[in-house]
Amino acid sequence: MKKIDFKKEYKKLFRQSDKKISYIVSPKLNYLTIEGKGHPEKNTGFEQKIGALYGVAYTLKFMFKNPDFQPPEYFDFVIPPMETFWYMNNCDGFDVNRPNDWRWTLLLMQAGYITPQHIEHAKNELIKKGKTNDFTEDLQLKKIKKEKAVQLLHIGPYNQVSETVEKLMKELESKGLEPYGKYREIYLNDSRRVPPEKLKTICRLPFRGSL
Repeated sequence: MKKIDFKKEYKKLFRQSDKKISYIVSPKLNYLTIEGKGHPEKNTGFEQKIGALYGVAYTLKFMFKNPDFQPPEYFDFVIPPMETFWYMNNCDGFDVNRPNDWRWTLLLMQAGYITPQHIEHAKNELIKKGKTNDFTEDLQLKKIKKEKAVQLLHIGPYNQVSETVEKLMKELESKGLEPYGKYREIYLNDSRRVPPEKLKTICRLPFRGSL
């Protein structure tokens, strides 16, 4: 059976230049999600929530190898890069200087055939194996709505992405468009294996208005 790679199926969502801004439409898709708040470096639960996210995602993949568990639409797929929504508590936009008000959602794209019931099965399997953490129960499956956005690749440390976001803001302003919704980052490589100066992050800013 062919294994689907979402990075290839949705090339415009995962392939981006660091030189030229792209206008894209992100379709409505299935995501495994978990919420959090505050600055990740000062949040002891951040890494645990990432662990919970991947723990359930890989448990699902293993469970679907059993033909009796597979839905009719089943296909195997590569676990895609992790993404994060960033937004503020009780206000529009995102202010990098107010980390106490930061809110975030960790995301992993999932196949459309996966249901909340499948997620609960995976959680229960992890419980049986004693491999859960304090945040496993907080995971949810959500449909993320379709949206128009601009995006640009940032190469370098995470704490410098604001420079790239500023370019996106200026691009929208020059076209008379308004930033709208939650700012998103897509992490194309692993910060545990790659030096900060080589990290690749797609910065995506949704907008409203017409070109």
